[in-house]
Amino acid sequence: VYLKTGSGGFIELFSKGGDQPDIPSNASGFKHLCLWVDDIEATLHDLKAKGLDVDPAGIRTGRSKCRQYFIADPDGVRIELMQLMPESLQAQAIEAEIQSKYPQIPQICADLSFICVNLRNLWINRFS
Repeated sequence: VYLKTGSGGFIELFSKGGDQPDIPSNASGFKHLCLWVDDIEATLHDLKAKGLDVDPAGIRTGRSKCRQYFIADPDGVRIELMQLMPESLQAQAIEAEIQSKYPQIPQICADLSFICVNLRNLWINRFS
């Protein structure tokens, strides 16, 4: 199975592999796969509806300040479901990258906010 990961990138998944060796928790290398989800509660609800044994009480906040929940595939490979939070290190890195590429965005947002407030006031004044 190939999963598209962006512009020209893929992750290839294999089935019917051999037994997995025991890997110490402090080993280097691949330990788990992380999938970014928009809403971790909704994702767990969908997985539960499909028969996966999940418990939303197991959602935790990681060191990066993202919300996380771990499941495993049929071979026992850990899969982290991660919801990016605004205060997370990842969100801050994305914001910094956007700011460096598009420094005009804060001004555009401020202008749009000003326009929206004025339109709202016009609407209220016209129809009140």
